[in-house]
Amino acid sequence: MNRTYRTIRTSLALFVAACALPGVLFSGLFIYGEHHQFEQQLTRTAIANARALSATLDRDLSSIESALKVLAVAPTLAHDDLEGFYQNAKDALPSQNVNNFVLIDPEGRQRLNTLKPFSAQLPVLGGPPEIAEVVKQRKTVISDIFIGPVTGKPILAMGVPVMRGQEAVYSLNVGIFPERIAQLMRAQNLPDGWIGIIVDSRGMIISRTNDADKLVGKSAVKPFVDRIKLEREGALSLRTLEGIEVISAFSHSSVSPWTVAIGIPKAELYGELRQKVILFLVLSAVVLSTSFALAWLFAVQQIAKPTNQLLARMGDLFEGKSPPAQVISSNHEFKALESGLDTLAQRLADREVEQKHLLQRLVMTLETISDGFILLDPQWRYTYINRRAEELFDIHRRTLLRQKWEDHPPNATMAEQWPLLQRVFDSGQAESFTLTMADTRNTSIEGHVYKSDGGIAIYCRDISEQR
Repeated sequence: MNRTYRTIRTSLALFVAACALPGVLFSGLFIYGEHHQFEQQLTRTAIANARALSATLDRDLSSIESALKVLAVAPTLAHDDLEGFYQNAKDALPSQNVNNFVLIDPEGRQRLNTLKPFSAQLPVLGGPPEIAEVVKQRKTVISDIFIGPVTGKPILAMGVPVMRGQEAVYSLNVGIFPERIAQLMRAQNLPDGWIGIIVDSRGMIISRTNDADKLVGKSAVKPFVDRIKLEREGALSLRTLEGIEVISAFSHSSVSPWTVAIGIPKAELYGELRQKVILFLVLSAVVLSTSFALAWLFAVQQIAKPTNQLLARMGDLFEGKSPPAQVISSNHEFKALESGLDTLAQRLADREVEQKHLLQRLVMTLETISDGFILLDPQWRYTYINRRAEELFDIHRRTLLRQKWEDHPPNATMAEQWPLLQRVFDSGQAESFTLTMADTRNTSIEGHVYKSDGGIAIYCRDISEQR
């Protein structure tokens, strides 16, 4: 089964990646956490801005209510001098910075409206339904946005009861155009791109910093309307009427049933995050690339190159070459390997000398023994024939060495022992044989065949005299 192994360079690069990955992940989590804190801080800032705008709105409405209450006790009105009161109301308009004053009787009929001459005919009905509660409940009421029956434009109203004793005989109302609310919002100087909005109790838009001309009098988005009915203050993510993704922070007015909200575009919020992420990715890529390059260069110079040099020296040693000693690496481990390789080379040289001496002694022994000796390798080639074997079989060993037995047996009589040789080779069990040579002396030969590491060993002796 073939198995693929990684190089040291690849392993070192993976090691660098494994070491760098926790840092990259930690940095990413840090950026995410920092952005989350920034988002929370920005949301808290938006809520604070909504509270500030709500407080400003409440002060303005309270000032309007105070002016109405002062005007509601005017002597002309107490004596039902409506024409005189009309003039009082007209005179109060510039100082109060309101659009108009309207006097409505308990039946809901307009008795005077400063937008019309005193003697002009006025609408019988058409005011906001909340104003009818002024007389009934004898308290200040602030309406939702409605279409003014006289102006035909979106308008808001605040009414206070005109009391005579314990009875409310009129409701004195002031008309407030959305532009006055818009001026209050512009005075807050919200950051560019932020969206300010004020809605009434139904979620209808009273004023807005963006596209006010198109959207005043229309309903805000449903998720926002549903949320402000459940909570007095909070924040949520939504898509505005013009399709802008924002985080909207809102706060209820304490004086009116209205709600003030500040929307922060997510594009602005996540733009900074995007820049941080891009910078983080670029820096991470640079750091990782540099680390990989340095690790790869280190592996090549300090590990792979010395390793290849050691392998080359080992190959030379096994081929019998004696390469000169050289400084492969300055690292302690490679110096130890280099020293070990030198020791191994010396031991191999000593062993080779020892083997040569041993072989010489063995050859001398084989050459002096009285038995003939023939050695065949696993391919049945002659690898050694001693002098006695030459004499017994009347052969010349120089002509037979490296030749195959089956092609060049010692003689015809020995050729008949081929099956026996194969049995010994296959079984590993030694066998003996006796034969008579077809020569002039009818020489009798006794042979013994053994399987050896080098192939087959054949020992033969002349037993003619014994016979």
